[in-house]
Amino acid sequence: MCTVDKSLPFKIISSLSNYYSLVSDSAFDREKTPEYNITITATDSGSPPLSSAIKLHLILSDINDNPPLFDNLIYNAVITENNSPGISIITVNALDSDSNQNARISYILENTQVGGFPVSTYVSLNSDTGIISAVRDNGQVNCRIEENAPFKIKSNLRNYYTLVTDTVLDRESVSEYNITVVATDAGMPPLSSKRTFHLKVSDVNDNAPVFPQGVYNAFITENNSPGVSVITLRARDPDENQNARISYILEDTNIGGSPVSGFVSVNAESGVVHAVRSFDYEQLKELVFVVKAQDGGSPPLSSNVTVKMVIQDQNDNPPQVLYPVQTVLQGPCRGYRVRRASWMNQTLL
Repeated sequence: MCTVDKSLPFKIISSLSNYYSLVSDSAFDREKTPEYNITITATDSGSPPLSSAIKLHLILSDINDNPPLFDNLIYNAVITENNSPGISIITVNALDSDSNQNARISYILENTQVGGFPVSTYVSLNSDTGIISAVRDNGQVNCRIEENAPFKIKSNLRNYYTLVTDTVLDRESVSEYNITVVATDAGMPPLSSKRTFHLKVSDVNDNAPVFPQGVYNAFITENNSPGVSVITLRARDPDENQNARISYILEDTNIGGSPVSGFVSVNAESGVVHAVRSFDYEQLKELVFVVKAQDGGSPPLSSNVTVKMVIQDQNDNPPQVLYPVQTVLQGPCRGYRVRRASWMNQTLL
């Protein structure tokens, strides 16, 4: 027969002669007793009886029948405001009495709400170490522009922001902006304030004066008084201040070998063209000259316009006898044709 120590949770059963099985006599708990040293003794029926023994080393394999247990039911942690994001707050620790993979613990932050916001917006949890860290700094400020404006916010230092242009500005299209900057902290719920800045775009001289016409026609009657106004030229410059201040300049050209300034003048401020001399239609019928409009920028920008001044005729010349110059009659003869006469009126030529 075979026997085993009765203090152990095992027993020997036999289903066939001289064949025995070692079976458990109660449920095992690996976490209490992970292994057993078992001695089985076989004894015959002789007289005296003889026996022999065999020792078994039994190791219990693990099943995942134990949940992890934290070493505290409640953890208390303290952190000051204006903390740096990522700073460690506290470490939680749990133990699992199982073994190997069954005892490997992962820490997971439950999806709960704090003040109407996910707890993950406040803290993060390292799944391997159980370290809880601050996610945000309530003193961290973010800035944004409220309107759709050609500007953006840049930050190089903590809580210091710079408003910079996002595109090229054109003062002639939009000369000023009202920019509202909103500053929001990282608290929960977040708090914010806003401030509006009035930005006026200063001018650069990027537009030349422009005449509304490429060519102007002017008319003046001959025998005019010197200094009489002939035409007024106007140019427009969309710049402002000094950059839009226009000066009118008579371009230096010659007319019949004489400087154009001997015929007309231009008022530099008003653009009024004056006749410098009295014109004679029979001598000059048309005068073509160029006037430049130049702004006061640095460097100055300019554009030109052509003026065609037509001199109109007056009836200021009597007819003149062209021929004969002189005729002498020798004696009176009735019906005799002396000579044909011809007249010319220069006014009509």
